[in-house]
Amino acid sequence: MRKLQAFFQRVKPKRILDVATGNGSFVHLVVRLYDGYDLVKGIDISEKGIETASKTFTDERIVFEKMNVFDLEGEEFDVIMLSNSLHHFDDLDRLFKQLEGLLASGGYLLINEMMSDGLNKAQKSHMRLHHFAAEIDRFNGVVHEETMKSKDILSTLSEVSTKDIFDAWDMVYPVERETSKEDIKNIGATIDRLVGKIEDSAFQEDMRQKGEKLKKYINKKGFELATQMLVIMGEKL
Repeated sequence: MRKLQAFFQRVKPKRILDVATGNGSFVHLVVRLYDGYDLVKGIDISEKGIETASKTFTDERIVFEKMNVFDLEGEEFDVIMLSNSLHHFDDLDRLFKQLEGLLASGGYLLINEMMSDGLNKAQKSHMRLHHFAAEIDRFNGVVHEETMKSKDILSTLSEVSTKDIFDAWDMVYPVERETSKEDIKNIGATIDRLVGKIEDSAFQEDMRQKGEKLKKYINKKGFELATQMLVIMGEKL
């Protein structure tokens, strides 16, 4: 967290864009570390996510809007963030061309992405849950790829962006409390809910069996958030 805070303190961005913001969780993290912004704008195609995010901030400098990033034009940002969403885009070349077009001169791209290597057994529960949900999404025609290894995240970003990788490090979130039995129960309910939304009976039964195996793994190994890689792209400071 200190490295991320140090980055913002050195760059001192005034306009920040968070793409595919979801419920604004990454915005929450950033504004705890840095307060020198004039605008933090979060965009997402999910109306539910935008509604949730909008209700959790009172700072008038932080705004959320239901919008596809490819429809955003006529604005420039000093820092553009994309957190745990790289695997939801089917055309990364197009995405990064758009992001770079929205960057102010000397601006930075900040990519935060869950990784699949170097995880302990409890963190692998998180990764496996993500892969489980991704498999269901792909069956339903939704872009949702599996978690990448750290080297693959870096190589992918190098291929799709004209910006150089300025810095990269593992983001390990501190464990604030042990995962409770109630937490594990809720995760199991989430797995059941995902299976229940499948309309194809054969695929539903296949995923139900996989879901039961996943619940057993989580009950045995526990559950922790997977390590994420944070990559900053732009000119060296």
